[in-house]
Amino acid sequence: MSTPVPAPPANPAFSFPDAKPYVYQTLDGTDYPLDIYLPTSASSGSIPALIYFHGGGLVMGNRSINTWAPKWLIADALEAGIAVIMVTYTFLSPQSGLDILRDIQACFKHIGGSLNSELAKTTSVKIDSRRLAVSGSSAGGWMSYMSGLHMNPKPKAIVSIYGMAANMLTPFYLDVKTKPFMWLTPVLLADADFLPILKTPATERLTSTPLESPRLDYYTWLLQKGLFIDVLTDQPGLTAHLRGLPESARAAAIPAHARPMFPHINVKSNFPPTFFLHGTDDEAVPIDESRVMLKACEDAGVKSCRMLEIEGGNHDFDYEKESKDVEGLAEVVPWLLKQLG
Repeated sequence: MSTPVPAPPANPAFSFPDAKPYVYQTLDGTDYPLDIYLPTSASSGSIPALIYFHGGGLVMGNRSINTWAPKWLIADALEAGIAVIMVTYTFLSPQSGLDILRDIQACFKHIGGSLNSELAKTTSVKIDSRRLAVSGSSAGGWMSYMSGLHMNPKPKAIVSIYGMAANMLTPFYLDVKTKPFMWLTPVLLADADFLPILKTPATERLTSTPLESPRLDYYTWLLQKGLFIDVLTDQPGLTAHLRGLPESARAAAIPAHARPMFPHINVKSNFPPTFFLHGTDDEAVPIDESRVMLKACEDAGVKSCRMLEIEGGNHDFDYEKESKDVEGLAEVVPWLLKQLG
């Protein structure tokens, strides 16, 4: 097993208002809450919101603001008068990426539907569902891309923080690994530790774990075995099939039901403007993920996209940092405000 990733030391510079939790859907007896943080400057009226999806390889983690959340972004958004919504979602195994996509759809539907009537019980502030942006770190970046591709209406903007799985047609996702390859995982992982997770009964539904969950290394093991795409698409053998094809033939070979989950092949001109943030030395999600997605946006004619490459930055370059601590981060929320209108 790898060295556990602890929660980052708390930065005393951050102080957030209490969250207001609301359930946006209930499936098989499991509630899916979202936490809403309202700017202290807002006392009434409609305000824009930033929807944030947490990281964890799509297999673990939680929506808490006190785990791996980008507190710099949350603090700057609230200071600028933008509400922040932290979202719970379904994890892979036994569910698939299509289940996660349905969660995103349910979340947007709730925000655009009954949420404001629920908020009205405790505040005069409303969420302007016509002025939504999305952000996500790592796995949450993939969810942000899914929001930009498949929601209607689309979010006004995306902030992708070392977003993963933009291009899954690469050796990082396709190859079976024969030597250690992942950050904080100096040895190959034993199958016996993860096969029980892979075979989780379909009746179970997991939406939250602590940071030191046994699932911490599950994403790494799926990549090691060349199984991540199989689990995401719920199609065993798909990774091996794609791996055996010439690179130029892989995109066309993706089955119709799975194509929506491959971001870079689906970008069109109506994809939201996106601000990509990625460290050049990221060992968990290669920086080419963001570069490829940026190029897909540019090729499609998406306007106002930007990319900030953090020289020497790893997968945790923004943990517990203020935006002033990392050059370029302070530009994100002003850009976001411009897109929100």
